[in-house]
Amino acid sequence: MPKKVSYEDLEERADANGYIPENPEISAEPEQRKLSESPEREYGKVWAVWKRCSEKHGDNILDEKTMRDFIVFLASSARGQKKNEPRPKASYIMERWKQFIAEWARRQKQKMPSRVTNSGTHLISNSHFKHLLEQLWGHDWHEYFALIYRVYHSAILKMSMYSSARQGEYVESNARGQSGRGMYVPDDLTFVVIRDRNGQAQMVVRPKRDAKNMNNEDKQPRHPMQENIGPNPLYLNPVLEPLVICLACGLFRDFKTADEIFALEPPPYEKAYELVLDCPTIDLYDSDSRGFSTFFEKIENGALTGQILTGNRAGSELRKLGFCTGYEKPPTVHALCREGLVQANAEGYSMEEKAQFAGHGLNPRIFFESYMSSTSSVQGVLNILKLDCEENLAEPFRGLTLRRHPKLWQALPAKLQEDLEDNAECAELNDQIIKLTEMIETASSDEQSQNLEVQQ
Repeated sequence: MPKKVSYEDLEERADANGYIPENPEISAEPEQRKLSESPEREYGKVWAVWKRCSEKHGDNILDEKTMRDFIVFLASSARGQKKNEPRPKASYIMERWKQFIAEWARRQKQKMPSRVTNSGTHLISNSHFKHLLEQLWGHDWHEYFALIYRVYHSAILKMSMYSSARQGEYVESNARGQSGRGMYVPDDLTFVVIRDRNGQAQMVVRPKRDAKNMNNEDKQPRHPMQENIGPNPLYLNPVLEPLVICLACGLFRDFKTADEIFALEPPPYEKAYELVLDCPTIDLYDSDSRGFSTFFEKIENGALTGQILTGNRAGSELRKLGFCTGYEKPPTVHALCREGLVQANAEGYSMEEKAQFAGHGLNPRIFFESYMSSTSSVQGVLNILKLDCEENLAEPFRGLTLRRHPKLWQALPAKLQEDLEDNAECAELNDQIIKLTEMIETASSDEQSQNLEVQQ
């Protein structure tokens, strides 16, 4: 047995290594995590506005009137992004306010007393999710400048829904600009072949999320997603896009074709066979980034850049897809994230399982205050009258928060589109739209342009 180390022995070791009791160079202030470039810049901007504003209206932000004056000033001084929307959206003002209170907390070394605000506006249901993917693969006329981007956005859409992921957890978050954080291979993606309950071989992919506020990589959520989705349409299969991307980039160490992979069977003495991933060996677009392990890699001028796709780009493409699918207010990645949690809650998983799935730690208030629908899933009539449980009655009401127009041109069947194109009345309307577009481009004022857009 080794000799017991006394406290005096430990003091002697510390002194030998330069330990100074009550060292004045050691600060008593808490150490703050360094901000990445993008949030540091935005926090600084809104703080500079506050400093100038406080010189005229008072610097006690905890005073209710001062707080409201500052929020109104932020809203009044901001501009909308479009000509026909001169005022900013409420979500932008909320974002600016959150940036301010975050910077205030960093400078004051304490959090500002706050009221909880539900950050989710719309709730998506399974039917909306299917509409988006059906549009993307069945009816979408949008031409991507790089074909792989359609596959990227389909993969992000499904991963976000099936794993309840936030926008910047598989790609680079807007709040972590220039950080390069997101999903990488081979570390963050795993493929295995197993046997399902019927004894058939099926593939399972397990992506890892770079979850918000989870810097310990060992604790970041990992989400198995299986190939077998029953009678559902093929476009809902979560394995296809990751498999295609890995094959196209030569990421599988031991396989080169889909036929080789689909022929795999798990060995009888093992529960699973892992398809080992390696660094990329094939360049899709004449890239100099061979060996780089970004999974969703940005493309510019027809070439891979070695940089990760950003949340701004992914969110923008989802917004365009939502408009094409017929939604007045397109669903966001956050809406997908919420529905994933709502469905997990309905299935009766434990609080620990749901917290791990969502990457919330063990704080149940996060789900209740920011993600849970206000439409109760408890079926009171059935409980009181002792009837058999029906299907989830809350789901149709959650879906009503997103309005869709299914008869838009791009959502119509191809045969009906062709018949309409051959129609004389439709051709005349198209000519009028073209003329109005030309008039809008040459309009002499914003008011004239807006009137022409209404006619269009």
